[in-house]
Amino acid sequence: MASPLIKKNGYGYHYGYGYGAPIPLLPSGKKTLIGAILILVTGVLWIFLKLFIWNENRNLTASRVAWFDNEPVLALQRFQKVNKWAVSDEAYAALQATILLEHDPARALALLSELENNEKSSDWRSLEQLKRIRLEAAARSQDWKALQLEIDSFAVQASHHDVDLLVAKANQSLNQGKYEEGFQLLESALRKNPFHAQALFLKAEIQALSGDLIQRNQARVSLSRIAKTGGPEAFRAKLQLIGNSLLEPESKEWRSTVNSLEHSPYLNFHYLTHRDSVLHATLATLGEQAPSLSYKLTKNLLQQESATAQDLAKAIYFAQESGLAAEATEHLESPLANGLPRHDRLWLYARQNFIEGAHRPAFERSKTGIEENGDKRLIALIAKIAEGTASSVPAEIRVDAARFLFNRSDLQASQWAFAANKLWELQPVDTQALVSKAKRYAKEKPLEIAAFLLSKNLPESCLEALQHAPPPSENVYAASLRFQALIASNQLDLAQSLLENTPAVSPMTKGTGLLMISFLRSNSEEQEQKWQDAWRAATIADTPRAYASLGDLCFEFGQDDWANSAYQAAEQKDPRLAIGQESLQRYSKLLVRQGKTKQAHDVLARALKHSPPTKGHELSNNWAYLSLLINGDVLAAKDTLNDTRDSLANTQTWARAMALALLKTGQGKSALETLRSLANHEPNSLENSTLAVYYAAASANDEDEVAESLMAKIERSKLLPEEIALIEEFTPITVEKITLPQINDDERLYQPGRS
Repeated sequence: MASPLIKKNGYGYHYGYGYGAPIPLLPSGKKTLIGAILILVTGVLWIFLKLFIWNENRNLTASRVAWFDNEPVLALQRFQKVNKWAVSDEAYAALQATILLEHDPARALALLSELENNEKSSDWRSLEQLKRIRLEAAARSQDWKALQLEIDSFAVQASHHDVDLLVAKANQSLNQGKYEEGFQLLESALRKNPFHAQALFLKAEIQALSGDLIQRNQARVSLSRIAKTGGPEAFRAKLQLIGNSLLEPESKEWRSTVNSLEHSPYLNFHYLTHRDSVLHATLATLGEQAPSLSYKLTKNLLQQESATAQDLAKAIYFAQESGLAAEATEHLESPLANGLPRHDRLWLYARQNFIEGAHRPAFERSKTGIEENGDKRLIALIAKIAEGTASSVPAEIRVDAARFLFNRSDLQASQWAFAANKLWELQPVDTQALVSKAKRYAKEKPLEIAAFLLSKNLPESCLEALQHAPPPSENVYAASLRFQALIASNQLDLAQSLLENTPAVSPMTKGTGLLMISFLRSNSEEQEQKWQDAWRAATIADTPRAYASLGDLCFEFGQDDWANSAYQAAEQKDPRLAIGQESLQRYSKLLVRQGKTKQAHDVLARALKHSPPTKGHELSNNWAYLSLLINGDVLAAKDTLNDTRDSLANTQTWARAMALALLKTGQGKSALETLRSLANHEPNSLENSTLAVYYAAASANDEDEVAESLMAKIERSKLLPEEIALIEEFTPITVEKITLPQINDDERLYQPGRS
């Protein structure tokens, strides 16, 4: 039987095409086809809807995961991609409130209020979690009216002893200035839940603001504990620790906290870093100690509507301190910069010029600012230009900067002395002009000016400046300067009288001072007596430094036996030899002078163990050389010399030690080049030890003529035993040439006694 969908024609049964005319579908067929299509489309839409809902829930889950992984920015970005109609209202609202509570609590409160008024919220409105979030959102947004409404609403259903309710009431009390009531409410909350973060934050805030050290320490302990937990609570705790000055600046914990804040993902996300009061308090505490973090916080400050030109000035300064010159320039050119006072603009532009290496414009701008209003910040900048250490400032600009400060009469004594020192270093200074200008500051700071004049070998002028200082009997430093000036001007009797008639002078100082005077008088009998007096004073003091100071004095005046006794007493008193680096240098030189190379090396090794690396370059260099001589750790010695290269590379002691290190590691050619370069600069001042190493390097490179000329200059009696051994190691062995008699072939063939 034919299908009811197909109509018969003259050629048989067909499906609407072929040789016959098209056969239209019957009405019932159309309905069936349309139904099938609708079913197909509905299925596709259903699948699409399912995939859409699945994808939106996946985004919601991804946002939640990012949040718990402490990636708040990513969490917010993923959350914003979620279509709220495709996910659970409760899940969507809960995550939104959680994120916004840390990012924008005012917006969180507004959204939660809208949801409460929405009929669709009836399924979750009673959820306790969201009500608690509303309480916290009102407090964080500082909407005190809304907070009171939330407290009243929440109190209807919750217990009056509910922890969150108690914390909310404490917040309200603190806002109203009822600190005791607020503190009691927080205590009640913490008795019920000792780990409630918000209660701990509020309590710590109150304790931090008190002047009681015990309370502040409790706040520090509580916040430090929270800071270790991670998440937004940890970030807030660290911010409070820094903002309330609860950590010792530059301490290990302070540096760790600052570093953590600077690299925290919550730094630009958390609502507290966009609140003016918090930013200003934190910046005031950080100051210039953490410029990079300060700059990031100041950029947040500039995003506020209340941002001022002074906020911009801070941003420019911290950007410059952080090495972000391009960003500093961008800020300088912003419209807000037009509101800066002229002196601030001059200062910031001068700093920018200096950072970018435009030293002349930096100097000229600074001069203008100082001449207009005496800006002390610009005086400090010109001092930096004169110093020339922060960047390679041309010598002529350094001279101009130092002379500008030198000629001013409105500086502090220490600033003028700095400028005078720099000018003295850079070019000859007329002594009369120097003394004349120094006198202007002598009344203000007599001790500083006296010390400066003494350092320039102007003892008579130093004594004049000391006329304005407290009498020696009242000030030990004044007595010390006066004694040094009298010694330098060869007024030995007055120096002796000063020591003997000044009660403030300690017995040890008196003993060494009188011994020095006896050395200067070259009176051997007096020297013996004064040595005994000084030794008695040292034994009474019985400290390593007392013995060392006596040893130093004897060493400087060539009294090696007495110096050796004093240094050995210091070593017996303290085997670590914590006697100061200058004393250690002298002691090691004394031992070297006595040919005790190994003992001198051991002294320096102990010294370096307790010596800060930044101050031990010369000690390190000497240790390395002695270590190489006694065949110690060659590689360690070479590493040490590489560390001291920048500060000592142009010195003979460093070149000698490095050449020996290169020679010991099979780099004879480099060793010879190092010393040849030194010899080109100092052809007539090479020491015996340097000549010995130079000889060894020349011999190792088969440069016999050079080696012979060096050998002729060496005084072997002034060398260490190890240096003599070094010479002998590289001295070529002379082989005596033996000449045999000439014998002709016939004689060679004939030997008597043989047939």
